[in-house]
Order: sequence, then C-alpha cells, then structure tokens
Amino acid sequence: MPRKISILSLLFCVLLAIALWGYVSLKAPTTIFISFPLVVQPQDERAVLNELPKSIAVKIRTSGWQIINLQYFGANPQCIVDLSKLPELPNSEYKITKNDLLQNLLPPLSLEKIVELSPESFTIQTGSIARKTIPIHPSVEVTPRVGFSLIGALVVEPDSVHLRGTPALIRAIEHWQTQNRKLTDITKPFRIEIPLVDSLKNHIVFSPQTVVISGDIQQTSEMTFYDIPVEISSLPNRTEHTIRPLKISITVRGGTEQLSQLDARLLRATIDYNKILQDSSGIIFPVISMPPSLTLLATIPPYLRHKKVIQKAEKK
Repeated sequence: MPRKISILSLLFCVLLAIALWGYVSLKAPTTIFISFPLVVQPQDERAVLNELPKSIAVKIRTSGWQIINLQYFGANPQCIVDLSKLPELPNSEYKITKNDLLQNLLPPLSLEKIVELSPESFTIQTGSIARKTIPIHPSVEVTPRVGFSLIGALVVEPDSVHLRGTPALIRAIEHWQTQNRKLTDITKPFRIEIPLVDSLKNHIVFSPQTVVISGDIQQTSEMTFYDIPVEISSLPNRTEHTIRPLKISITVRGGTEQLSQLDARLLRATIDYNKILQDSSGIIFPVISMPPSLTLLATIPPYLRHKKVIQKAEKK
C-alpha cells in the first residue's frame, strides 16, 4: 500500500526547494546598473554655474546577495564631490575624472566589481555666489472629514527660506515650495514636519531643509448675528437719500469654537454713498466684511432699498 504524504510535508519540501534555488541563484555573479545621485560641495562663497548630471550610473558585476544588500539594506548610494579637495583650473573650473568619481562613491565599491561608469568625466564651472530670503509656499492639500473645516490659513514655521547659489537662478526665484503632501479625513488640529523641495540640487543651497506646517480643524457650525448696523461711507453732512433697513442679520459658517468666541463687531455691512448716487434701481447690496476664515451664507434682507426724498419748498 503506497505511503501517504501529508500536505504540510509537501509544502515544506516545496519551500525548501525554492529556498535552495534562490540561495544558489543569488550566489551567481550578476550585472546591474545602480544610480548614485551626484552631490557637489562647492568651496565657500562659490556657486556651481553649469548643468551637471543628476546621478552617476555605475555598472556593477557581483553576487546577487551583495546587490540586494547595496540596494535595500545599505546606506543610500551617493557620489559626493568636494571641490575644496580638488585642484582648480583656470576660469574657476574643475575637471572631474573617472578616478575622482570612483573614490567618492558611497558606500565604497571594490574596483574589481565596477564594470562601467556613466558619465566617466565632466567639468564643473564655478562663480560668485548670491543670497536671498524668500517666502515658503506650502504644497499641502487638507481634506477634513465631512462636517469639519480648516479654520484660517495653514501656518508655516519658519515662513521663509534663505537661499545661496548661482546669481542668475537666485534672481529668478520668488518663492520656495514644500514637498507635496495630502492630509485626508482630518478631524482635529494638526502639526507635521515637511521637507522643502530640492529641485535645484548642486546649484542652490537652502536653509532650513524642513518646515513645520500646522492647521486648526474644527467641527463646522452656522450662526446668525442680528442687528448688524449698515455703515455708509463718504456720507455728506446733509443728504436727500434714505436707506432701509438700517440694520441687517448676517449668517456665517465656521468652526464651532471659532463662532462661540466671535465678536459681532468683526462683522460689518457697508455701502459707498457714491454707489447710491449712481444707482437708479432703488436696490443696493451691502458689502459684508468679516474674518477671512468665515464663509458668508446669507444676509437678511438680501438687499437694501434706497430712495431720494424731495423736500417741499416752504410757502412764504
């Protein structure tokens, strides 16, 4: 009678076979390209003027185990070129050779493992440096949960960045952005650290590298404020025009805590007297001023009426 084999034993054998196959395969020499981002460290008070390769492509032939360790478990690959340690050519130029690149690969690689470099050499042109301080614009998309809202604008700390680099680039930059970030289903105030974009690496040095973005999230409420007086600007001492009504109600939407502490005097309804003179319909809409974090929902009444009162001459 044939002997029965359990499913667990069969599964163990399959896994063992796969493990042995993988071990043997990873011991065999393998060729692969690994990208080493180029980082140039210019001398003090000098900036890089010309375009440079963003990375150095290194063709490596070694065992699969070492490639996995380099790509997934080792330090982030980089090629760091410190110009202060290299000879300066005329016109403030530096010739970066294959040997310079090989000596500055991190993590270091044995020369017998390196098959090819691309590029193998290039020139770096340097010049005078410029400085500038510009505002930071957050690239943060905040989506509160239904029934909640962002109160006011996002707060950026610090709100500006100090740049140092190529004069032509520095002059053209008016603001700096954070990396993109999406925050969804937010129900409470938040405070997060976000790196700044580094799209001009090797040409612009900026500080700080990261900023803190915060925002106030509150549950959304609506509230009506009554008897808000209508203010008429540029009103002369004597006028033949009348406005009715002289007080209105304003309904706004905002955060629950914000509305509970809101002073009604921050809500204003104004009309320019010159617009009254130019209107012939008898209907005019007031301009509502309020904190920018509030949303205007309605005014009661939605418009005002005005008319010119003709005074009758007195009989002599």
